[in-house]
Amino acid sequence: MTSQRFLVAGTALLTMGFTALVLWYYRLQPSPAAAFLVLGWACILVCGFLLWRAAQVLVSSGQESTLPQSREAIDDRRREELEREKKLLLKAIKEIEFDHDMGKVSDEDAHASTARYRARAVQILKMLEEEPNDYQAVVEKELAKRMAKSRAGSPKEAAE
Repeated sequence: MTSQRFLVAGTALLTMGFTALVLWYYRLQPSPAAAFLVLGWACILVCGFLLWRAAQVLVSSGQESTLPQSREAIDDRRREELEREKKLLLKAIKEIEFDHDMGKVSDEDAHASTARYRARAVQILKMLEEEPNDYQAVVEKELAKRMAKSRAGSPKEAAE
């Protein structure tokens, strides 16, 4: 994260330096040409930064797991996406097996494809199953707390 901050700060400094250079070249009298030069330089730097970020994500995506790191709940939209992807993977596995049985796909290709699809399907199933279903525990704790309050409140009310 700190390298990104340095990169952004360096980009800003380079843009300001180029702006100063252009203004010096035009004898501190801004003109449309100077403005276009500065904007063009800023666009080049921003595009370079975005390309660097895209390359960084591509390089690091193979090293990180797609499973959530913490046991936080999956929101409804993400759950729907995972369910849809799971259905598509299962459908693709069936189609590959059908094509293999029909002789359209070789044994190697069928096994490689189904292994890849099954591995992803297992990841998705783990993600869907890892969602903590602690709502029952939360409800039970809240119910126990309220019952304890009502029990504690009953003797006081009876004494009064």
